[in-house]
Amino acid sequence: MAELNTDVRFVRGVGEARAKSLAKLGITDLKSLISYFPRAYEDRRESRRIAELQVGERACVTAMVASEPKLSRIRKGLELVKLRVVDESAALELTYFNQSYLKNTFHVGESYTFYGTVEGTLLRRTMTNPAFEREGLHAVTGCIVPVYPLTAGVGQSLLHRAIRQGLDEGADRLPDLLPAELRRQHGLCDVRYAYENIHFPADDAALAAARRRLAFEELYFLTLGLRLLRARRTTVKGKTCAAVDMTPFFGALPFSLTGAQARAVDDILRDMTAERPMNRLVQGDVGSGKTMVAAAGIYFAAKNGLQAALMAPTALSHARAAAGKAWRALRAADGLDQGENAAVDLRAARGGGDRPCHRHARAALAGHFVSEPRAGRDRRAAPLRREPARGAGSQG
Repeated sequence: MAELNTDVRFVRGVGEARAKSLAKLGITDLKSLISYFPRAYEDRRESRRIAELQVGERACVTAMVASEPKLSRIRKGLELVKLRVVDESAALELTYFNQSYLKNTFHVGESYTFYGTVEGTLLRRTMTNPAFEREGLHAVTGCIVPVYPLTAGVGQSLLHRAIRQGLDEGADRLPDLLPAELRRQHGLCDVRYAYENIHFPADDAALAAARRRLAFEELYFLTLGLRLLRARRTTVKGKTCAAVDMTPFFGALPFSLTGAQARAVDDILRDMTAERPMNRLVQGDVGSGKTMVAAAGIYFAAKNGLQAALMAPTALSHARAAAGKAWRALRAADGLDQGENAAVDLRAARGGGDRPCHRHARAALAGHFVSEPRAGRDRRAAPLRREPARGAGSQG
């Protein structure tokens, strides 16, 4: 048995060249190989009679080789192998491109199972490059076959063989992270069964059991991780802010806060003065005043000598308006004369000036350049422009 960290190059049948191609899919070792799950499945369990095949469908058919394969070299780099197979109902013509070795693989009188897309007409059915195997083998036909995401240099057959070999070599090394009692309570299969049947399901029930087990495991550990993160908030100390008189900030607003805004601000400021790290989401309809709630938190942080960032991942006009409101509130709260010209504002935002309000504004509006995507052009930074103060009673 191989270890799960064994380089994929050393899995039988892979080698150096194929390992480089597999690396494009993130497959570098035995564990990542057998953890590369299918994106879909093809049901190849039912074998159809040739006369029942419909043009355009993908189907399995078991038939006998009726003619010697013929190799034709059309031009350099293009070879065709053609043969005719029959069952008790009709005939089917097969064509393989650039697989000249098949001329000596098929022999008249031998029976194979083929799987592919039916082409041609109802009077002359054909298949191009169908998968095949000796009748009764059930490796690529007569079973549920996994379909994997691919990349250049990696085909389905390569992944099927490599993963099959990887499971044979390392599946027994997989640790079962779910306790036996938990598996029993929820009716879950063990990890070895899950990996085997997620790749090569014995039947529909086995595939469903494998999917359920692996989905449960993923959600189980995601839930545990979230609970651990929440638990850390009670043990990890965050930055503690000092109480701040918010009267200048609220007094500078051209409107009064709603009850919901006031409660949200109180909750945020209470968290910022506590030792426990804050983790909050402010949610509200458009125009409900979320920007002012954020601005209050920014003002509180700036007054404590901290930095803050206001990000507005919406339209540029909304970003400008939101940042403009925050800038005006901070400026007014710190007593900056409304009549000072734009040069003073710009100098404060860019780092000039020694007044406290300048420092606070720089902290609150550290990102005073916002990006605007332009159709057909690269993204450029657009400077934030001042807006005239709105009349009393308006709020965003």
